[in-house]
Amino acid sequence: MSTIEAGKPAGVFDFDGFLAHLNGEKFRDVHAAEFCKQTGFPRQRYDLLYSFADNLHKTLVTFAPNRFGWIYEGVVTASGRADVMVTQTAVTSLMLAILRIDPFFASKRLNLPSKENEDRFLQELYGKSYNPEFVELQEGLFDVLRELDGFLAIHIVTNSSDANVRKAIEKGDQRIFNLVTIRGDAKKYYVDPKWEGIKRVKMKIPGYGLDINLRRPKFYAKLEEILKENPKIVTAGGDIYPLDAAMFLELSQTDSRFQGITSFLMQTLYTPTAEAKFFKENNANGLFLITNLGQIPAILRERLNPS
Repeated sequence: MSTIEAGKPAGVFDFDGFLAHLNGEKFRDVHAAEFCKQTGFPRQRYDLLYSFADNLHKTLVTFAPNRFGWIYEGVVTASGRADVMVTQTAVTSLMLAILRIDPFFASKRLNLPSKENEDRFLQELYGKSYNPEFVELQEGLFDVLRELDGFLAIHIVTNSSDANVRKAIEKGDQRIFNLVTIRGDAKKYYVDPKWEGIKRVKMKIPGYGLDINLRRPKFYAKLEEILKENPKIVTAGGDIYPLDAAMFLELSQTDSRFQGITSFLMQTLYTPTAEAKFFKENNANGLFLITNLGQIPAILRERLNPS
């Protein structure tokens, strides 16, 4: 458990995709095997169908980002290709749609879920495919966190469970437990347009059609927990802009506890071009696109000037 110094400003960092990364190849391999096991689809034909659906999905997301975004409880919460897990789930849904229309890819009768049961099927498939053992800490993580600990209270705020984060840290570097507080099950993907804790409902990035919904009350509740212990949140980081950073940009303009915040976006294979461009062009507003965690301390020291 972290020993948080009273009065220290806080840093809020995502785990999967920022402080750590999922071994996508291992996840996809298990996901494919489970899909074939559950549906009876031939494994030897899976890659062909997946490639077809994946290319189609890329096109659909490009031309209709809201219709084919990551939808949670009827509201678009992020890009439909936000990360490896979101992409795998979305492409699998498209594979099911293709097989319902034309079983060309199959060689026998399949056990496909009904459209009404598809969400449950996809959730169960994800649950059987995700393994904390597939999560690997980012290179140099301990050294970066140790340096930041000199002037920040570090909070890991993530959609993953506390248990899964702990397993990954235990496997990677247990010294990290002394530097962080883990706040799992943040449900950053949950959007409530009627919640009024954030003034604006949504925003857009220039050149990007996706609606970025800002009202995320469950994530905000985690931030309020942090602000009971630390007076201000001065930095945040993640790999999915709508989930990990957009709300901070809005709060920095309306709430003094977030004023001047520095937000980091980790560039991945799934980062939309418009998001990367937006961060590159807005360093003066505290937005920084990074490719590794080692870039963070110098940027923060220059912006915060900690003693």
